[in-house]
Amino acid sequence: MICSLGEGSTPQPTMLSCAGFLYVRRWSGGAVVNQVQNTGRQVLLVLSKERTEMNDSRFDAFTKALATPTSRRTALRRIGGAITGAILASWPFGHTLASNSACAHFCNAVFGADTPAAKQCISDAAHGKGLCHQCGSATPSSICCSRNSSGYCSSYSGAHCPCNATQCQKCDATAGTCVSSCASGQVCLSNGSCATPCSSGCPSDCDCASGISLGTSYCFSFGSQGPNCTTDSDCPAGKFCNFAGHCTFLCTT
Repeated sequence: MICSLGEGSTPQPTMLSCAGFLYVRRWSGGAVVNQVQNTGRQVLLVLSKERTEMNDSRFDAFTKALATPTSRRTALRRIGGAITGAILASWPFGHTLASNSACAHFCNAVFGADTPAAKQCISDAAHGKGLCHQCGSATPSSICCSRNSSGYCSSYSGAHCPCNATQCQKCDATAGTCVSSCASGQVCLSNGSCATPCSSGCPSDCDCASGISLGTSYCFSFGSQGPNCTTDSDCPAGKFCNFAGHCTFLCTT
């Protein structure tokens, strides 16, 4: 079989004629548009969207594969394979399939493989909803739920995204819901620490210090101070920013 290749450059088209078919790569509006035509009577396939653009390496492989002696049927198979590869590599559903696969692993890790809950989780993910789409990037063990003896979440409807520690939340494993990690009378600071206001009374081994925010004062325990701060968020967990701009240990008793 004789193949001829006409090299082109923008805005001229590049053409490959082989086995009675013409492959044309042309430029339209700054984008490459690929076409495969039957030089006889009908157009086999026209790839006219930018997302089906064939890159240079794929085009080179395409032309080399067709520029060898072969039958018309083999040429058709190669053309079909090249076109299919170009489409699959560029269409967004490839990312969807990868996402669904990741969700399947996530759901099985949370609920246990082949369980009704895992199947429901996977089904919802395929429809763009449910637990995986809400918190699929989370570690399966951090999902808040009531767990069975095997350590898996026992109910799909009772599983929730990880509790927000920066809002002083923790998971109640019995109820499978997020609850406050602060004791009664405590307040949640912006760094996720629970603080006891001085107005609630400080234990004998703690003292009271004003916070950097006007009108705040918390019970603190003695210890090394630091780092410097301008807000409670600048301090590590277990500390607050005092009136002098130093991170101070919160009273924990």
